[in-house]
Amino acid sequence: MAGPRWQLGLGRENGLAFWGMLFLEACFGSFFALWPLWIEELGASVGLVGLLLGLGGILRLFFLLPSAEFVRRWGVKRVLIACRALSTVGILWAAFAQEWWWLFPTLIGMALGEVAFPLMSTHVAKHAGGSRVRAFAIVMSIGPSIALMLTPLISGGLVEIWSLRAPFIAAALFSVISIVFFSRFTPDDPNVEDVQRASMGAGYRAVLAVRGLPLLMSLQFATFLALGIGTSLLSIYLHDEAGYSEARVAALTSFTALGSIIFGTVVARSSALHTRPLLTAAITSGIAALGYLLFLRPEFLVVVVVAMILRGGFFSAWPLFSAVLGEATPAELRPNAYALSEILAGTGFVCAPIIAGQLYTVDPRMPLIVAVVMLAPLVAVLARMRPPRAEEPAV
Repeated sequence: MAGPRWQLGLGRENGLAFWGMLFLEACFGSFFALWPLWIEELGASVGLVGLLLGLGGILRLFFLLPSAEFVRRWGVKRVLIACRALSTVGILWAAFAQEWWWLFPTLIGMALGEVAFPLMSTHVAKHAGGSRVRAFAIVMSIGPSIALMLTPLISGGLVEIWSLRAPFIAAALFSVISIVFFSRFTPDDPNVEDVQRASMGAGYRAVLAVRGLPLLMSLQFATFLALGIGTSLLSIYLHDEAGYSEARVAALTSFTALGSIIFGTVVARSSALHTRPLLTAAITSGIAALGYLLFLRPEFLVVVVVAMILRGGFFSAWPLFSAVLGEATPAELRPNAYALSEILAGTGFVCAPIIAGQLYTVDPRMPLIVAVVMLAPLVAVLARMRPPRAEEPAV
């Protein structure tokens, strides 16, 4: 696909999506690893941290549910900009919090901001043409991973120079830059007939009627529940059990992004992996599980670095599921399909920190062990499953 270099061969729309996602993930990367530590710093216990992270996930599901209808009525561009703007305000608010209960506006803003991900998946699938797996690998994996590799290093420096508040200010700035790129999207305002047709059939029931989608989404839910249990409290585990400082934890997180870049690049360049995206998702999830096992020896820095790189398989698996979903879903159902996918996977993320928090109180290593045990059969099923292909649903 010809075009200026900044488009990376993706075309104008997905070129803008690449840069928008890069800065969006720079926003998350600036505070993501430090978020549980900041909640704990403001006076919350480890169990309460897990509950608050779970509450954020519940709010996320609340906003995701109507997102497909919002897209049909106002278009991806308008909804995306509105959600990210409100999220930016919430993130900035966290920088000035004095007690853990001050963070509720931040939880609401962050939950609204998460609506960006199904919107971006819909946008990428629409403009990817016949190279959907490659487009998702570049836009939703490689670009974000570059940001996630660099921003923890920036955050670590900011924490050392100032405090845990500084990364949230940097995150808000990166979020504003991402909004600038999203504002350059071509408007996709639907006409009245589109909205009427959507209200008559293109909803969540229609998505579940598409052959193969319920099983695919169920496996996605279970996979990310397991992966989430292993990683939700990882920063607290490394800080409290292995004695790593907040700045070092943030810096170590960048190796996860390096792993994701490596895996994403391999997927983008390999035509063989393009044709077997679920097998590739099984491989990347299995690699992440291996990383979780290595985290059981956190006293060795080299082992932790390798484990962080392998943990990048977690973030490589998500866009692979999204690419399969795009192939399996008729175009008019994609907003609902991606929203429902985020809801189900998000339910896994809601449950994961709550479960991890309870397991952590028994033994700090238990979340890692339970995650590996859960992932083993899921990896085996994904490796043998054939991706479904889109069929027109019966109306």
